[in-house]
Amino acid sequence: MTSEIANILKTRLSNIDNGLDNQGAPLPNGLLFIDKMAGLIQTAEKAQPSVVEGAFVVSKFPISIDSSYEDCINKGLYKELVPHSKLKGILYFESMGTMPLGLDHGNFKYAVKLRLVCWINNKLIQGDNTMSIAHKLITTIRNSLEKGSFSSGAFNRITCRASNFIDSDYSLFSRYTYPVEIYKYLMYPYEAFGIDYTIEFTIANSCIQELQITAAQC
Repeated sequence: MTSEIANILKTRLSNIDNGLDNQGAPLPNGLLFIDKMAGLIQTAEKAQPSVVEGAFVVSKFPISIDSSYEDCINKGLYKELVPHSKLKGILYFESMGTMPLGLDHGNFKYAVKLRLVCWINNKLIQGDNTMSIAHKLITTIRNSLEKGSFSSGAFNRITCRASNFIDSDYSLFSRYTYPVEIYKYLMYPYEAFGIDYTIEFTIANSCIQELQITAAQC
């Protein structure tokens, strides 16, 4: 359930309408400064640590919960959400817990707590004359997720409420075995932030199809 909510939020961010450029041509949808986006992630550990940019070794990584073990090993996905100088930006969600909230008009109500983690490389985004754009990204994200309620599939009356912000702090990466060298990716021209969200929603019994199991699967 938590991963589905994270994917719903990821989809909303991927579908942001950016309008037209200065020449009147349509801009791509989504967060234009993010080239690696995941929904819910999990912490995966490798027995053999990997070197990132020849600078530091990591054994615990953030990996999309939708990635298989085989893809992580064979396609190197275990490193794609680790900050480094060749990426413009990374965004993913960490689970902070899920709780039931009883019934709302006969429908089960839940609250999911997620932390949105975002890291950006202003050097690649802006060139030599770099400045902080975290406030612009935060505003764009909040505008997409927090205005009003919405529904998606079996999840109804989804509301998102930000409760806390974390600004370029090492604690954003505390779940992973990043060494102190990761600090350089939190300093100019890089920056990172986290937004703690509480997402409330309902699920109606009438919206859930009963799981069908055939005799061959038993």
